[in-house]
Order: sequence, then C-alpha cells, then structure tokens
Amino acid sequence: MTPRTRRQVLRAGGAAAATIATAGCSALTGDGDDGGDGGGGDEATYPTRPDTIFQGNVERQGRWEGETVPEDVRVAWSIPGINKGDHSAAKPSPLVYDGSVICPGDVGTVFSFTPSGAFEWATALHPSNYSTHATPAIAGGKIYTSGYDGAVYRIDAASGEIDWRTKISDAIGSSPNYYDGKLYVATEFYTPSGGMTVLDAASGGVVWKDNRPSNHCHSQTGLDPDAGVFAAGSNDGNCYVWELEGPAFRGKFETDEPIKGPIAMHDGRAIFGSWDHNVYAVDVETLEADWTYETDGLCMAGAAIDEERSLAITGSRDGFVHAIDLESGEERWTFDTGGYVLGSPVIAGDTVLSGTYADTLYALALEDGQPQWIFDEPEGYVTSSPVVHDGDVYVSGRATDEVTGHLWKLVAR
Repeated sequence: MTPRTRRQVLRAGGAAAATIATAGCSALTGDGDDGGDGGGGDEATYPTRPDTIFQGNVERQGRWEGETVPEDVRVAWSIPGINKGDHSAAKPSPLVYDGSVICPGDVGTVFSFTPSGAFEWATALHPSNYSTHATPAIAGGKIYTSGYDGAVYRIDAASGEIDWRTKISDAIGSSPNYYDGKLYVATEFYTPSGGMTVLDAASGGVVWKDNRPSNHCHSQTGLDPDAGVFAAGSNDGNCYVWELEGPAFRGKFETDEPIKGPIAMHDGRAIFGSWDHNVYAVDVETLEADWTYETDGLCMAGAAIDEERSLAITGSRDGFVHAIDLESGEERWTFDTGGYVLGSPVIAGDTVLSGTYADTLYALALEDGQPQWIFDEPEGYVTSSPVVHDGDVYVSGRATDEVTGHLWKLVAR
C-alpha cells in the first residue's frame, strides 16, 4: 500500500480538511472560553503551514529537511540558566527563525539569541508551576507558545513583545500546533481535567473546544492535513482523534497507561508511545492499531519518521533508541544510550540525533544505529528535541542538582 493510496482512501472517506493583556474577547464560534485582546493581528501573515515548529512540521515527524549533521562536533557556545530541574518531563526545544535562535525555557521565559550566542531579548510569561514546557510554533513573524498558567501567547519574533495572551485552562503542558491560521492546543484542567482547544491566530479568540479527554491532556498534538485529522494523547491512556473539518470528534484509541508524548502523523496513521511500554501505529480512519511494538520501559518520546527507509525512530525509558519498520512494526535496530530517552529523536540527512538522561547527545547512523559521534560534555540532562540548521546543532537540557539547564550550539569540529 503506497502513501498516495492511503491518503486517497482517507480523502474519499470524507476526512479532508478544509504587553500581556487580560482575556477579553468572546469565542468566534461555539461556547469557547475567553479569547485574547485582539491586538497585533493586522501586521501578521498567516501561512498555511508554520515557518518552523516542534519536530519540524505539523505532522510532528521529527525531520529537519535539507539539513545534514557534522561528522564530528565541538561546542561553539553554551548559555546557562535556560531550564530548571524540578520536573522530569522533556524540556522545550530551541528553534531557528529569521536569523535568531528562539529558545523557550521552563524558567518561564522565551529567549532570543543571535547565531553567535549574543542576547537579543527575553520575554517572561506569567509565573506558574513548572512555567512552560512548550516549544513554540512560529509563523509569519509571530511566535505562538503556551505556559503552565493555562494561557496561549503570541509574541512578536523581532521585538519579543506580547501581542495577545488567551487563558483557556488551568495549565498547558503541550506545544501549540499551527495550521492555516489556527492553533491546536491540548490543555490540562483541575475539573474537568483535560481538553482540546482551537484558537484563531489573529485575535487569540477561541474557535472551538472539546473537553472529552478525561485526564491531563499534555501530549503534543499531531496534525495530518492529508488525512484531515489532528490527534493528542491523554493521561487517561487514550489517543483522541478529531476531524479538521468542523472540528468534529472522530473517536479514540485506548492504551493501558498515560500517553504523554508527541503524536507523529504519517500516511493516515498516528504513531506514539504509551506508558504501557508500547509504541503504536493507529489507523486514524478505523481507530485500530496497524501494529504494536513493545519496549522494556515507558515511552514518552515522539517518533521521527523516515519515509524513504520506512522507519520510525523513537526512544524509551528502557534507555534504547528504537528503529521500527513503519509497515510491519518490527524492530530494525536498537541502540543502548545508557540513560532514559525522554526527549524526541530527530532526523537530519542520514543521521539520528537523540539526547539522554545520561547527560549525552548521540548522533547515530539512520541505516543501522551505529554511533557517528557522542557529545558527552553537557551540563545537565539532554531532554529537548535537537534542531539542525545550516549544519549546526542546537539543543537544550534540564538542570541537575549541580548545574542549571543550558542551551548549546554545536558546530563542525
């Protein structure tokens, strides 16, 4: 079955899709929560897809297209004080946009640096527990991010000024997805304790919401325009799937434990890990598993997708990076990192990059998992998803008892 055939089948099934201020606008449609202040909409542009985003695209496939990884690396610079260490989840990832390195930190601040490491600006989000674990979506000169204060923010990429802030829940632990001028955000609540909200990128107003997830929904939302769906996991163990058109609830797929990591979308499937130690590939039309892959630890990392080799690359708390055949679900190779793999691996060219709780970043050959180089100088756990831009590698880490969390830039040695 070819990717084209699967997408044609899905389309035939009818699935195709079509500063800080106090929240003040009502929802655009439906009975949504408070919207943003509506400021800053006229000067932004709203492309169909973001310019850059967590895991490289709206499908969360973990690919940096057109990029290659150096054969060996050295530290060009490192900046301390980016992340704290009081939460074991994967940390926010840096992004490179329009000549700047945009780095969210769970200290509650979004930073901007030049590629040489010079400070440009820092924007503080509202103080909150755990501050932020979100990696922004950046589109049309605007940064869209979220915080554990339960709000979504739009920040001007050039100045760092906040255009609008929309509070939609008690807490948000996931990263906003962006598509066609709308933001798709998984949320947490105390009562009820989970949800999905769609916001208008121009105004920050709430377009639609669904509180079906029955426990904290802080999985990174994956979106598949070809299949006409978006999906997110929840602590209740379910992967929820909605249709872009509407939006409308399609259904859910049940696992035995929480789904806390990103949902990668590929060829009409949602690919994700669960704390039940399994990785799943779920058909978004039938909501049944095409395959299940078992690991020896809970799975929180997202999957990086290589269509050419038919591979899904992910990690587990068992300490291994796992390469899984996309069609059969069978193991192709594994690599023992010696530490939890909680951050999501990425692919650039013929290389997989994966950080670990062993204070290490690995570059592995995509074909067979053999190590190309090992960066073992980090001061802190490497739990963010690496970014490759112009042949340079950017990654941030979690603090330990001894050091604060750093942002690193690695260049060819």
